[in-house]
Order: sequence, then C-alpha cells, then structure tokens
Amino acid sequence: MGEIKIPILPLEKQEHIIKLIENAYFKKEQNKEEAQKLLDSIDDYFLNELGIKMPELEDKMCFVINAQKVKNKRINPYYYQPKFKELEKALEKGNFKIEKLENFITKIHYGISIKNIYVSDGIPILRILN
Repeated sequence: MGEIKIPILPLEKQEHIIKLIENAYFKKEQNKEEAQKLLDSIDDYFLNELGIKMPELEDKMCFVINAQKVKNKRINPYYYQPKFKELEKALEKGNFKIEKLENFITKIHYGISIKNIYVSDGIPILRILN
C-alpha cells in the first residue's frame, strides 16, 4: 500500500485558516441577508407600482363553498380558500385591468408537450411549469 503524506501546519497557521473560513461563512450569511432584503424591497416596489395593496392573509381551518361555484371547475378544497379571494380583490383594485388567462389562450393541450414553434411576435408560449 502507498502512503498519503499530509502536511501538518503549525498551530498558528491552522488557526489563521480557521479564521479565514469563519469570516467567509459570516460574510456569506451577511450577503444572503442583504440579498433577501433587496428581493423583499423589489416585491414592495413592484406591487406599489402596480397599485396593489396586499391584504393580511390568514389560513382558515373551515370555510364553505357553494356547489354551484364548483360546478365544471376545480374541486380541490385548497383552491377555494378565502385568502385567494382576498388576493383576487387586491389585484382588481390595482392600477391595471385584470383579465383571465383563458382570454389569451386559443388552444390548450394536456399531457405530453408537442414541439413548439417559437415566433418573435404574438403571445408568448406558456408551459405548465410556468
């Protein structure tokens, strides 16, 4: 078997390297916090420019939805939570007209995607993951 030689640095050099690593981790955390603050301020700026005031939302353990509202629509309970209605109302009070996506989509396919032909004008393609 071969031998692996490992250099043993003097204790003072090891402590110096440890300090460098700790400082790097500390700086990384500071940068992450600053980046998050910037992202949060972008959300506020964007919503302000759109004239949208976000409501304070809370999850409700129980709510009622009329069967007529579910007919021919989604039937998963998560979708009908009252907080989403509050968000819709906030969007409608914004500075811009709100339209349903169905007004812009002419053909909806479900399942395996077909090869898309990209064009430079018209309505951009919208995939399921979007």
